[in-house]
Amino acid sequence: VTVGHRITGAAGGSVEEQHDIAYVAMPDRFAPPPPVPLPEAAAWEHPFAATHVRLFRYSALTFNGHRIHYDQPYATAEEGYAGLVVHGPIQATLMLNIAATLAGTTTLALDYRGLSPLIAGGRFAVKARRNADGGIRTWTEGADGRLRMEGTARPL
Repeated sequence: VTVGHRITGAAGGSVEEQHDIAYVAMPDRFAPPPPVPLPEAAAWEHPFAATHVRLFRYSALTFNGHRIHYDQPYATAEEGYAGLVVHGPIQATLMLNIAATLAGTTTLALDYRGLSPLIAGGRFAVKARRNADGGIRTWTEGADGRLRMEGTARPL
């Protein structure tokens, strides 16, 4: 399924987003994902605390009613996660912010994909480095040191 969003204001367009979503059958329990090799060392890193309050507020701000982000008993008992799930868009926004810092511009395109659920309760890291082609590789890494989301940003 492809879902598109466009946010505009009086000055014109400012954000365009396209999600390509693949739906799969829901397992009874989520097994820990196999390790994904981490990218090279990061040039820039930012720790981020994924607290239950922060996830609840983000859900309210974005009108996201999915209970896996703010209802721990539901997330664990009904959906089979190990805890509350950190929103993909939080991770993508943080990845884009890092890329903008490295690029020195906010006019960027970001292609990203989630690799495994990021469970709240501890700090995770948002990391980035420049690619040889001028793009910026960015990713999130769980408190366990495993890769959760990856992306590449490039100036428009």
